[in-house]
Amino acid sequence: MRVTLFQLDLAWENPTANLERIAKTCEENPPLPGDLIVLPELATTAFSVATARVLAEPEDGPSVQTLRQLAQRWGVHFMAGIGLLDAHGISRNSSVLIGPDGIQARYNKLQPFTPPGEADAYPAGDHVVLTRLGGQLISPFICYDLRFPEIFREAASAGAVLFTVIASWPEMRTEHWRVLLRARAIENQAFVIGVNRVGTDPSFRYPGRSAIIDPLGHAIHEMDDQAGVATVEIRLEDAVEWREKFPALRDRRRDTPPVATAG
Repeated sequence: MRVTLFQLDLAWENPTANLERIAKTCEENPPLPGDLIVLPELATTAFSVATARVLAEPEDGPSVQTLRQLAQRWGVHFMAGIGLLDAHGISRNSSVLIGPDGIQARYNKLQPFTPPGEADAYPAGDHVVLTRLGGQLISPFICYDLRFPEIFREAASAGAVLFTVIASWPEMRTEHWRVLLRARAIENQAFVIGVNRVGTDPSFRYPGRSAIIDPLGHAIHEMDDQAGVATVEIRLEDAVEWREKFPALRDRRRDTPPVATAG
C-alpha cells in the first residue's frame, strides 16, 4: 500500500480555502491510483470548537463531495478529518474514509479533548470502526484518542493491522505525540500513521512531526515542522507475519484482573 501524508497549515474556520489547499497539494504532488492520502484532524476547518455547530456539514455536504471528486479524479482514497452531522443532527469530530464511490467508513472521535470544551461541541462517538483497504483491516482514530490504549487494543483484537491517527496536536506536547505513536504500534503489533497539522490557530502552535511507525515501533518516516507531503510504501502483511512470529497479542488476558490493596 502506498500512503501519502498531507501535513498542512490549515486556514482557520475556512473550508473553501482548505479544500482548495488540498486540491492544490494533489496537483503539485500527483498521487497514484490506489494511494491512501491521510489529512489532519478537522482538515477543512481547523480545530475550532466554538463554531462547531455552524461549521459541521451533512455527509453529502461540500467537503465530502469535493474530496470524493478528487478521489475520482486521482483514483485514490482520503482519510480526512471533517466536522460532520450525524443522523440526529449532532456535530461530530469525524475521520472519514472517502473513495471514488463516496464514504466507505466514518469514525466519530471516542475521546474528545475536554480542556477546550470539545466534548460539548463535538460529543463523543460510541464505537471503534474497522474497514478494509489494501486487503487488510484498518482502524481510524483522532488526536486525543492516542492517549487511551484500550480503544486501540479493541481494534487490534478485532483484526486491525493499521491505525490512522489524524491530529491537531500542539507543540508543547510534541514528545508525547512521538512516543505514543510508537507505543500504540509496539503494543498492538500494528502500523501506525500519525498525521498532524502545522502552523498556528488562535490558541496553539502545531509542530507537525507526522510519521509512519512499523509494528516493531520503528519510524519508517517522520516529517519535520514544515508543511509538506511524504509518500511511503508499506507492506501491511508485515504486521500479520510479526503477530505470528511473536504472538504477544495472543497471550493477552481476556479478563480484567482485580485490584488488591496491600498494607
